[in-house]
Amino acid sequence: LGDDWETAWQKNWQALPVGKRLWVRPSFCEPPTDGRIDIVLDPGMAFGTGQHATTQLCLAAIERICGEQAPQSMLDMGAGSGLLSIAAAKLGVKKVLAMDNDPTAVEACRVNAKINGVTIQSELGDTPPHATFDLVVSNILAGPLMDMAPKLAACVGKSLVLSGLLTMQAEDVCRTYREA
Repeated sequence: LGDDWETAWQKNWQALPVGKRLWVRPSFCEPPTDGRIDIVLDPGMAFGTGQHATTQLCLAAIERICGEQAPQSMLDMGAGSGLLSIAAAKLGVKKVLAMDNDPTAVEACRVNAKINGVTIQSELGDTPPHATFDLVVSNILAGPLMDMAPKLAACVGKSLVLSGLLTMQAEDVCRTYREA
């Protein structure tokens, strides 16, 4: 792997327009020139650059939900680098809780929130909190989503966005959440 494996992610990552209003970029790329909301993200060892289709779908859903009326609160379960949380905060969500079971991700989320000038509560944990949020977002694998369905569904105040699934898993995940 060599000595620069920690920065290997930088080689193929470029700025990315997402949805109608968002622009996701590493700090070494130029900001947008078309009025998009600029999100600077250097994930380091944490998961999440915005390049994956499931992340882009989540960002588009958050943008759409916030465009109707920004939720007052959001839970980002499995937050990784904090991209979804940062986007929500920049789109007007007042209270954002980002949770992840990886201490590296929690720290990356805190750093990225500071770089972007937003306030996000970033916590270590793999169990949803006993609280209700207007918007709950989780972009993780189907297995963990289904395992936490009763507790995560209990957090949903108005809207739930789940992603990270294969097409063939969607029906099972939806059924599990409907039952929860």
